[in-house]
Amino acid sequence: MSVALVCAASKGLGRASAEALARDGVRVAICARGGPALREAAAAIEAAGGDVLPIEADLRQAADITRVLETTVATFGGLDILVTNSGGPPSGPFMALEEAAWIDAIDSILLSVVRLCRGAVPHMQARGGGRIITITSISVKQPIEGLVTD
Repeated sequence: MSVALVCAASKGLGRASAEALARDGVRVAICARGGPALREAAAAIEAAGGDVLPIEADLRQAADITRVLETTVATFGGLDILVTNSGGPPSGPFMALEEAAWIDAIDSILLSVVRLCRGAVPHMQARGGGRIITITSISVKQPIEGLVTD
């Protein structure tokens, strides 16, 4: 049976991805920062017959990424599918955004994906391969009004 880790899976595209994978019989580990929403999503997936493992984590933190991957593999015996998922940075005037906001955005959107992939690939290789799906902000395709203004 395949195993997936779906990030930011308490709502939106992450939750929809986790639900779809679970419907297809994939064992699904889900993670998000918000514990109550994460547990509600896990309960809904389980009620629909899915095998789900909720893990509360902040993927801007390298230690949390390691813990999520290790917990997933320890619980389900491996990893075949990784769905990285993150929203965009906060909106606001370019000059008003503090450096901390830029660093937070880089950690959330870029470094979390790099760390997740680097951590997941060895587990996928051990099982003969895998899949990585990356979801991010729609702003990579279409600018969002007011996301960064002058």
